[in-house]
Amino acid sequence: MGLEKHYLPTQIPPGFEKVSKIMKKHHYEILSELKRRNYSIEDFPQVEERSSLNGEGAAKAYPIQGILKYHGMSDWKNRIAFLPSISLNNSAAYTLTYVEFDSKFEKDMVIINEKRAEGRELERVRQMLDTLREITSAKTKALVVSKNYFAKGKGLGTSASGSAALALAAIEAGLGENYSKNQRFVSVLSRYV
Repeated sequence: MGLEKHYLPTQIPPGFEKVSKIMKKHHYEILSELKRRNYSIEDFPQVEERSSLNGEGAAKAYPIQGILKYHGMSDWKNRIAFLPSISLNNSAAYTLTYVEFDSKFEKDMVIINEKRAEGRELERVRQMLDTLREITSAKTKALVVSKNYFAKGKGLGTSASGSAALALAAIEAGLGENYSKNQRFVSVLSRYV
């Protein structure tokens, strides 16, 4: 069990084969340089099967601003972009999210900005919760309460802060601190929102 089965081989869009080879070469050069500087990339934790997820967690996350944007997805389900993007965090806004898993819950309850989530909002939250449930084999439902705190303005990337806060809080609630401290694991799960 684990995230491995969610990974599909990278799909190279037609016409990008040459660019892809150049990017792959530079990717390995970057990894080599990071290793030379004693920076290591965390391994994914092994997630064991569980009969239930029980606990609560809370997280605060900041939005990102895209500097170099990706345009489109090569894999919509797994949220893999055609091309990488470069972003930075922005402290002008943030999202606070609370997640509780409890076997007494009959269904997921999601409240975003003080309103019960429906439609696409609810679907996106469930997609991440379902991924966590799938990799653990647990069926436990969750209560999710999330709120965005904005500065004035639009385009602040609060969907990214919402995804990050949800992933971190849900992992903390369902699996505990050993998993929520693994930045790579949290980053991957946050893409399922």
